[in-house]
Amino acid sequence: MRTYCLPDPSSLERRLLRRIGGSVSSPARWKVFPNGEDFLRVEKVVSRVCVLGRTAPPGDNLFRTLLLTDTLRRAGARRMTLVIPYFGYARQDRVGRRGDALTSSFITSACAAVGAARLVTLDLHSDRVRQDSPIVLENVSLWPELTRPFRRDLAGREHTIVAPDGGSRHRAREFAGLLSGRSGSLWFDKTRDRTGRVRCGRHHGTPVGQTAVIVDDQIDTGGTVLEAVHRLKRLGFRRFMLCVTHPLFSGDALRRVGRVFEKLVVSDSLPLSPGIRRQYGITVIDASGPLAAAILGQR
Repeated sequence: MRTYCLPDPSSLERRLLRRIGGSVSSPARWKVFPNGEDFLRVEKVVSRVCVLGRTAPPGDNLFRTLLLTDTLRRAGARRMTLVIPYFGYARQDRVGRRGDALTSSFITSACAAVGAARLVTLDLHSDRVRQDSPIVLENVSLWPELTRPFRRDLAGREHTIVAPDGGSRHRAREFAGLLSGRSGSLWFDKTRDRTGRVRCGRHHGTPVGQTAVIVDDQIDTGGTVLEAVHRLKRLGFRRFMLCVTHPLFSGDALRRVGRVFEKLVVSDSLPLSPGIRRQYGITVIDASGPLAAAILGQR
């Protein structure tokens, strides 16, 4: 198997290249013309290939991922595994009203159209994306690795694992099952008002202790988790920790969230600079091991 990647590979992509057997100097030659158009030439094409793609930022990266996969197909590749650690647009997995785009389904269909036979990703926002995919979609869980930084902090302490909405209940259950000690779990009914602002309504479950660990697949603007903290304070919680797989941190989300949570744990599915990590005390978990095992069929 030969591995190809987009220009300027991230630290996660570099580690994946080393784990699955590849060179940082990928056999894909990229060039950008003065008018902004991409040119691509692939070399050393074999039948079985792996493509390390991206969807963040979505525009150019998604296009280049599809272009690279299609070019490999045209050059003779026949068994292609496409790896997208952070599957962008996964929240657009349903049609709210007639005329809305079903973007997550469009992306999996586009991956199939350019020749991908298999798609490997990390902690999908919704299993609906996998169910609607026309090709095999393997959703890798990183929760065994993400729980490790919490084991010492929570050992022997009462705590509650919190899902900010019903969609993350399964994540909270898995997270709690990987920890020892006396813990509770709860989740909130979530709604949005006409302006799009998140509201956490009635809670479900049993609160335990005064320490809350909020778990979710991603953090974008931070509105959902901050609203959850507001409701948790009314339930008597005083300490707050956060664990998410995909750290988007749009706008000033990191500044707002960093003031509230005493512990932040994320994966490296999206890059964070060393300066940002130090400034906010963020623990970053390496996802290359579980992803490489899935790519190589060992998971």
